[in-house]
Amino acid sequence: MGQILTHLKEKHLITRSSSAIRIRKKPHFRDTHAKAWMYKDYKKITLGERIQVDHMSAKKNGITVKHFQAWDRKSKFIYAQLYSNATSQSAKKFLEELIAKFPFPIISIQVDGGSEFMGDFEAVCAVLNLELIVLPLASPKKSGGVERGNRIFREEFYARSLLSDSLGALRNELTRALVKYNNLSSSRCSRRINTNGVYSESQSRGCCMSLKVPELMQFVNFY
Repeated sequence: MGQILTHLKEKHLITRSSSAIRIRKKPHFRDTHAKAWMYKDYKKITLGERIQVDHMSAKKNGITVKHFQAWDRKSKFIYAQLYSNATSQSAKKFLEELIAKFPFPIISIQVDGGSEFMGDFEAVCAVLNLELIVLPLASPKKSGGVERGNRIFREEFYARSLLSDSLGALRNELTRALVKYNNLSSSRCSRRINTNGVYSESQSRGCCMSLKVPELMQFVNFY
């Protein structure tokens, strides 16, 4: 039956009804830029390489926001921003802001297969010559750092009493929380940015992102 209908359509003997259900094509990554995730020894990952990027939905004071977050494995530095939606355009804006805010150059980005990281997001990665690494389906453990960061902010930031009643006000609250979080992480990991703006670090045990969430809560105090 399918072949008959296809043949008739090719001959223009039948047309699709305006009331017929139209199947939307699923978005997909371009074959020319995004690359499939491949294992790499964590000890060999350098600063700014495989920045883990993810987003989650959060609700506070009746406001639903899309919380985009990025985490660097080497430094444990986190950056996050809020948007009203999780489109590829929002993800693109987040990436552009991320590049401007990170204290060191970004080499590559690691994301899951969400549609927000396709389209405009993938295109700007290609323009900026940023390697885009896509995880296999259902493999959040491969981006465990940013997933853990999501949980920390969900349980320690959004669960607190906040007076913010708009997206802009929540962004200001988040900015202050990020400064305190990264200062905590930096002091525990002996990392700093010197007077020339060069990011440096010294190895030490007990870095905050190696702690479990309940253990970290005793150190984090956003307010």
